[in-house]
Amino acid sequence: MFVIAKKIFDYEKNKSDFDVVDKKIREDKRTLQVNKNGNLDKTLPTYKELKTAIKNEMNPKKFIVSFLMFKLTCRNQDIALSDVHFKPKENYDENRNHLIVDGNKVIFIRNRYKTVKQYGQKKNVINVLKFTNMIKKFLGDAEKKALFSQRSGKEITGSSVASYLKKFIVLGLTEGQIVKIVLKRADESGSYNMLRNISNNRGTSISVLLSEYDVSNVKPPSTEITQEQTQDVKQEVEVES
Repeated sequence: MFVIAKKIFDYEKNKSDFDVVDKKIREDKRTLQVNKNGNLDKTLPTYKELKTAIKNEMNPKKFIVSFLMFKLTCRNQDIALSDVHFKPKENYDENRNHLIVDGNKVIFIRNRYKTVKQYGQKKNVINVLKFTNMIKKFLGDAEKKALFSQRSGKEITGSSVASYLKKFIVLGLTEGQIVKIVLKRADESGSYNMLRNISNNRGTSISVLLSEYDVSNVKPPSTEITQEQTQDVKQEVEVES
């Protein structure tokens, strides 16, 4: 509605009025997000609880989906549009994402995800034996298999991706909730390296991650420097497989 109003009325002549309204909208939006994240912080499982649930999961598809969201903070679409391959080959469909078994590891190539135009193709090497074994178990005797598809065999559409994946995420969580749990872990660890990896793997700027997903970021940043703020903070922490 605000965007439409700016088109109907002369923005330059009414700039000061528009700027006041725009600022208020941004403040209200931020307050809503902070309250939402603050409430989630009280109900979400811990990083350790999520990690344990994934470790104990024995359903191949549920393990694969949950692992990718947990370790790479993937979006629903990244996973839903993935084909699984028994072994590497020379060429892959550039309109699909690919999970490729390569010995004891799996290569995850993403050609289609929300911010691909900004960040380009993403490639991760997953060197976790249980993940590789679950991929093989999912494939069975097939050399190639879509991780998700409609009954007709076609890829699932954007509007139904979340509902398709929901039952294959541990603890009844959503993609966004997993991102919040992982970000909270980075905050508690004081690890900028972990935060940078989350940003890179997901294809999202750090500023967006902190404003939209950080459940610990429930107060506006302070411009005041205190003794507490000058204490040493641990910058790196080992991230376990």
